[in-house]
Amino acid sequence: MENRQAIEYFHLSFCHQLGSKVDRKHYCLKGGCNLRFFLRSYRYSEDIDFDVQTTSLETLKKNVEKILDSGDFRYRLKNYKEIEIVEWTASKQTQTTQRWKIRFRYKNQSQPIYTKIEFSRRKTIIDAKIELVPQNLISTYELQPIIIPHYPIPTAIKQKVEALIGRTQTEARDVIDLKIMKDQIADLKIPLSPEEKEKSLETLLSISFDQFNSQVHPYLTQEYQDVFNSEETWSQIQSEVIGFIENQPEKEP
Repeated sequence: MENRQAIEYFHLSFCHQLGSKVDRKHYCLKGGCNLRFFLRSYRYSEDIDFDVQTTSLETLKKNVEKILDSGDFRYRLKNYKEIEIVEWTASKQTQTTQRWKIRFRYKNQSQPIYTKIEFSRRKTIIDAKIELVPQNLISTYELQPIIIPHYPIPTAIKQKVEALIGRTQTEARDVIDLKIMKDQIADLKIPLSPEEKEKSLETLLSISFDQFNSQVHPYLTQEYQDVFNSEETWSQIQSEVIGFIENQPEKEP
């Protein structure tokens, strides 16, 4: 669990630095970190993902790498949480995707910890909200207030359904993420086409307890690891999310 929290501290600290380097109107936090930081998710995220627009590839690359090499950033990681960046690589730099892989050491452990930072230019970010990360999460890590642009629940659910349909390999985390969001706004309506609904349901039904147990359970906060620990519980979660998808209205042609 400490390793998951070390990664989360790194992600939050990076977001704090990013806001001082890139105009917040030009990028938006998405995915698991968005759910975790703003949408009350109890699932830790291994990596952090953003959508970005306007900012050029070279400008973003320069600013991200300036953060990763910053003496002040590294000092704060090392002195506040015993996190030491060992190396980073700009592993993918295209017009659609920019990705950095980071390896760091936590508390002098022999095994390194890995995370990724990724920016995508595939979508617009007109739905973004710029907000403070809730105090209850910030206080866990004794951080100063952090302002991050992020997607609200309706957009995040749409993105999650798109991911559920579009992945070449199914991911059990999609089920948990949909449950987390639908539990907050149970009556939310996200119009889906018959094809989207059919594909979503087919994918949801295909995800097994073994997949959940290996892919997701280790990344849940401790209290939810204790609760979500049986095949019966997994079946109940699956049924709830399937019911949520089935109850969505049909998208107009």
